[in-house]
Amino acid sequence: MRPEPAEQPRVSVVIPAYNSAAFLAEALDSVLGQTCAVAEIVVVDDGSTDQTPAVAASYEAAGVRYVRQKNSGPSEARNTGVRETSGDLVAFLDADDIWLPDKVETQVGHLEAHPEVDLVSGDLWFWRVDADARRLMKTGFRYGSNPKHEIAVRNVVGNTSAVMVRRAALEAVGGFDPALRYGEDWDLWIRLVERSGAGFLHQPVIVYRWHSDSSSYFRDWARFTILSELSRRAIRRTQPPWWRPILHARRIGYVESQRTAFAAWTHMPRWRQIRHAAAAVFAFPFDDTVARLKALFHACVGDALFWWLHRLTRSRRSSRASQ
Repeated sequence: MRPEPAEQPRVSVVIPAYNSAAFLAEALDSVLGQTCAVAEIVVVDDGSTDQTPAVAASYEAAGVRYVRQKNSGPSEARNTGVRETSGDLVAFLDADDIWLPDKVETQVGHLEAHPEVDLVSGDLWFWRVDADARRLMKTGFRYGSNPKHEIAVRNVVGNTSAVMVRRAALEAVGGFDPALRYGEDWDLWIRLVERSGAGFLHQPVIVYRWHSDSSSYFRDWARFTILSELSRRAIRRTQPPWWRPILHARRIGYVESQRTAFAAWTHMPRWRQIRHAAAAVFAFPFDDTVARLKALFHACVGDALFWWLHRLTRSRRSSRASQ
């Protein structure tokens, strides 16, 4: 007699929303349009003052549940959503992001095939809305690397919207830390990877929309100090201890690289861009070597000359390719 197929795990979707009326409908449509249906969807309104409640209410007939709380930040909103749901697996979706249609199906399949890991992530399309520009951003550990070392240095798991996690693991590690202003997702991924590792789909699973309302992410210098401290805390737990100096050097290189990008983005004085770019190269020259050298060269020569040389090089490559 043929055995009965195993019951598919129930998937709960948690969508934190704050003044997200302009984007929430597309986010919800992307969940409802999945090739594999989810068990429940809850929108946690973090004290919105726009039409977010009305948008959420318009999806009540589709099974979307609306929960409102006073403004407490995205960590507490996600934790509230976890408490309000009961699925075996939990997937998060920020209200201004979009899931690709087979995200749930492929991630459930991965977790079913790999019971040894508690979370699975995937690549994402980064969409800068104002310029209508997209680029693919990849997640995952480098080949042959130690997952606990990699996650201690940088967030290789990626955006919260790209992740699906087992509820039991979330409860075991304590969920998101509401005290964190930045990096609350990375902090959780560190604790989960330390517990059981992570799985990755080497394909895009979401569209991450960057728009003017999310620009504060790029405007706060203090975030780099917070992220560096998260990394430092994780490195202190690393075993064996002799790895820690190497990981601290990598941490400094990564944070300085991020500071370089921020300094260029906000048009800080060139000497600051050069200082941070040089620190990124010399702290640990073996991570992202080409990109960091390119950033240092860019800082030294300035925008005008750098982009002129970039266009000239690209033009010459095109000419050679057409011959």
